[in-house]
Amino acid sequence: MTVPALAEELGEPVTGAKPRRPLLLRTARAAWRFGERRLLPSVEVFSPVRGSLLSLLPRRKAPVAVRWGASPHTVWVRPGTTDLLTFRQILLGGEYDFAVPMPEPEVIVDVGANIGLSAVWFATRFPSARILCIEPDPDNFAVLELNIAPYPRVSAERAALWSSRSTLRLVDPLNEGGWSMQTREAYGTRGPGRELVQGITMRDLFDRFGLERVSLLKVDIEGAEQKVFSDPDLHCWLDRVQAIAIELHDRFRPGCAETFFSAVHEDFAVRYLSDNTLLLSRRDSVGLSTAQTTS
Repeated sequence: MTVPALAEELGEPVTGAKPRRPLLLRTARAAWRFGERRLLPSVEVFSPVRGSLLSLLPRRKAPVAVRWGASPHTVWVRPGTTDLLTFRQILLGGEYDFAVPMPEPEVIVDVGANIGLSAVWFATRFPSARILCIEPDPDNFAVLELNIAPYPRVSAERAALWSSRSTLRLVDPLNEGGWSMQTREAYGTRGPGRELVQGITMRDLFDRFGLERVSLLKVDIEGAEQKVFSDPDLHCWLDRVQAIAIELHDRFRPGCAETFFSAVHEDFAVRYLSDNTLLLSRRDSVGLSTAQTTS
């Protein structure tokens, strides 16, 4: 299809004063509209070029299938959302490709699991580990369930980690959806934000799922970590956690880093630091596993 024909199909004049979209954007939108979208999901391994095309497509809730070379299973993402950035960061960029303080983690709790890509990473790297995902947003959770379906040792709970069993409201102050969803305490049934979700505590998770110990606690909850690590029952559960991988969000909720380090500084030491994630393990941890790059 020529550029003039493509412009006509998009309902845009070839000439005249109306500004035209960049060719890449117009090509991607036309491909989606006229049925060529089936070519995008057929690519076996995700590439930066393909990722750029997908991210330019109109925002749609319906996910499409892509492939990650380290796994035989399909990965699901929603074109035109932050899912593509999450894919690049976690699966291609190796956000969680660090040594962990045990030969093989037995239990991983993934809090703020989003669409499940971190769970996919952990399940691929540690196939014998039990993985529990916690995610509050219903749209993210629907894709999360698709992504973890091939992994029998991975389960998910739609809830929001908090310092109490409070009713919480989902809000999106950045209007990005996907990875930017935050939680606030809900006072009454009205107020700004999206849906209501049940807040649960770490102690609830230990009790409800019969956890004795957690090998790795991964936390990426857009500022709610300030609440979690000010939990009055903190040491009832923190003493049973061996390592923590966390992204701190002082830019969303001031005091996150101060609250977190005040809670863990006596018993945990920083083992790894990336642009986004801190890994801490108990000071008495020995025998770090060898990092295995799976990207």
